[in-house]
Amino acid sequence: MAEVSARGSERAISGERPARSGIWYSPGFVALLLIAPVQILLLTLTVFPFLLSIYVSLTGWQPQFGDWWQAEITFPKNYLDLLTADKRFHDAVARTLLISVVCLSLEFLLGLLLAVTLAGQVRGRRILQSVLLTPMMMMPVVVGYTFFLLFQRQGPLSALFGWALGQPGQVDWLSTPRLALFGIVVTEVWHWTPLFMLILLSGLTSLPQNPIRAAMVLGASPGRSSGTLSCQCSCR
Repeated sequence: MAEVSARGSERAISGERPARSGIWYSPGFVALLLIAPVQILLLTLTVFPFLLSIYVSLTGWQPQFGDWWQAEITFPKNYLDLLTADKRFHDAVARTLLISVVCLSLEFLLGLLLAVTLAGQVRGRRILQSVLLTPMMMMPVVVGYTFFLLFQRQGPLSALFGWALGQPGQVDWLSTPRLALFGIVVTEVWHWTPLFMLILLSGLTSLPQNPIRAAMVLGASPGRSSGTLSCQCSCR
């Protein structure tokens, strides 16, 4: 008791305030209190529209029918009609799968080619890597609008084709279904190939160098030695 009173008198003389304890004064609670407004705002902007979309999908509401909260629940009729009778939905799913398969295949192959190239001794490797990673850093909205302008009927690509063919060219890139798919694939591959390149390059640079040097001494090319070592590491 004497020691406690002595410490209290020393704190009173020095002007120090006693340390407060409890959940209200813990650093974790203070940090949570500081980020709470932003988290509440983000949840409001993301979770509420998501839940509202799910609820509206369970009803027969249309924008011209009035208030959505007074719409009648028609579940599961909407989903059954969508899966069985809506041909546009089936075509959209097929096109999405086609675009996904083509884009992922091209992005992987181009990303692997660029990664193997940058993994070797290339002059200006850092500058070249920064330039190749630039498309991935751009906003999807900016990329989409830029390629939308490029694929206009009287845009730069049409003018380039016309100059190459020696006659005025006006190609309906976005009005023709097959050409529109081509434009989407080109845009997607240009935007996300750097991501594949970055992932594959990080994997290649993390491989041990001694087996690669041994393979090159035995006569293997740099690309084949890297590919053989990666296959051996994946098999292990």
